Amino acid sequence: MGWYNTIDPAGLTGADGQQYLYWGSYGGGVHVTRVSSDGLTPVGTEQKVGRSDRYEGAYVVRHGKYYYLMASSANCCSGPATGYAVFAGRSTSPMGPFLDEDGVSMNASATGGKLVVAQNGNKWIGPGHNAMFTDAAGQSYLVYHALDRNNAWLTTPGGINRRPMLVDRLDWIDGWPVVNAGAGPSATPQKAPTTSTLLGRQPWDPASRFLGMTSVTDAQGGAAGKVTSRAVTRTRLPGGDLRVSVDLKGSAPVTVSLGSVRATVDPVRGRLTVQGTGGERTTSLPALTGWRTLTLESSRLSATASVSAEDLADPAATVTAPSLRRIGAGPLEIQGATLVDNLTVARPAAPVTRAVATPVPGRTLVSDGFDSGIGSDWSWVRGQDDVTVADGTLNWPLRTVDLSGKGGTGGLLLREAPKGQWIAQVKVNLDLGADTVRSFQQAGMVVYNSDDDFARLGTVAIGDTRTVEYGRELSSGAPGKVIYGGSIVGRSASTMWMRIAHTTNRAGEQLNRAGISTDGHTWKWGATWTLAAGTQPRIGLYAGGGASPAVTASFDDFRIMATNWRAPSI
Repeated sequence: MGWYNTIDPAGLTGADGQQYLYWGSYGGGVHVTRVSSDGLTPVGTEQKVGRSDRYEGAYVVRHGKYYYLMASSANCCSGPATGYAVFAGRSTSPMGPFLDEDGVSMNASATGGKLVVAQNGNKWIGPGHNAMFTDAAGQSYLVYHALDRNNAWLTTPGGINRRPMLVDRLDWIDGWPVVNAGAGPSATPQKAPTTSTLLGRQPWDPASRFLGMTSVTDAQGGAAGKVTSRAVTRTRLPGGDLRVSVDLKGSAPVTVSLGSVRATVDPVRGRLTVQGTGGERTTSLPALTGWRTLTLESSRLSATASVSAEDLADPAATVTAPSLRRIGAGPLEIQGATLVDNLTVARPAAPVTRAVATPVPGRTLVSDGFDSGIGSDWSWVRGQDDVTVADGTLNWPLRTVDLSGKGGTGGLLLREAPKGQWIAQVKVNLDLGADTVRSFQQAGMVVYNSDDDFARLGTVAIGDTRTVEYGRELSSGAPGKVIYGGSIVGRSASTMWMRIAHTTNRAGEQLNRAGISTDGHTWKWGATWTLAAGTQPRIGLYAGGGASPAVTASFDDFRIMATNWRAPSI
């Protein structure tokens, strides 16, 4: 189609049975098109749904009434400076637009996106390029790659990155997917996905556990089963909440029953029906060819049935009926001529519904509104003589300078940071316009050990995209060479507030987490960068990146506050 970086394809079957393909990366953006039933031919006109300089690695799932586009931001592969992260937007259509919790599009110039996972200060950095699956208990999991910041190179420093695959629990909180309730990647043992079945046999070999079932071979050459009329499990299932998942293939109606709770898939009439202990409900079912997955979940209050095309979080139909009581012990029954495979019965997972705590400021330790100019507590590195103070605002004209790269050329205004835990905050005004190329004008905060060892948080123009980047520069490990990488925190605005929350871990390392706000009240927290133990970084301000067009950044209401925040232990 002529777009740059037509990579990272991901497929989806919509609720209407239509096939969709997502693809794209930096330089061209993320796109979606309808495709033919075999997935090989585009149909109709494609839509751009992810900003060119912001997103890649798209993966789309359906949850409730929304489709969720999860895509990765920043650089996947900068060794120990890798800040890759995953964001999400949602839409009622597979074609988008995909909006975040503020209603901002993932394709806007000041780009939207709800954070799904970012590094949290443990050994894993750069979590991204994800897929998703659901286990036998109904719990969602995110599969993604990340780097061990202490072992980031596959061979020599500065060479190929080492990116192992990770799996972590994905929670749906307030309608949005977040990893480990917002705690981020785990570096300690976690509960594994449920893959076993209460039937007591391998889920991919159900034939031996049924009466009236003929053993056959499925499309992958494994053991499946064929129900000719009625099959009942030899195993009596326990009473209480249960979740059944089974792959079905056939054109005749099929009913799966747990006592008085049952689900019926009727391909002929295009219906999905569920009956609970308190009533029956029916919804329409689009035509699906080949294997399809039926799930039936029964609890004391409801019975829910869902049918998906590939069991990849792509339900084509979902329906819920009321239940007045939990089901009692008994067998599982399947009626109707069909092929059966991958049968599991498990206790449903208990959903996590509360996010982990984020940094909260306490009493003010330092307050500087620049009402009396630049105080003696501040000091310059490469001072800029056209920086002025007027009416309580520090005004900093942008020059074509930068902190990144060996040595750095950009100016810094720094002060000592307190020991222990603290949150630094400042109000920043910088009008970067929209939809025009103004790379890389920026301004914000910096945590600074040296010109080649710092973390900076800034509102920035990258091409025609506006975002907030939390960058890191440090030694690559190769003699005389430094590397710079960044993590994206969220949406940029002409006026915004920035925070860096600081703590230390048991090894004495300096952990610094970035937060931003566009109203001074509601905060979004992103990645954590780690500086070495034994250092005492200073905190300060910076601006630069380009002098054309002429623009001035202004800073106001700088403060440092106490906090009890500690990085999640996970």
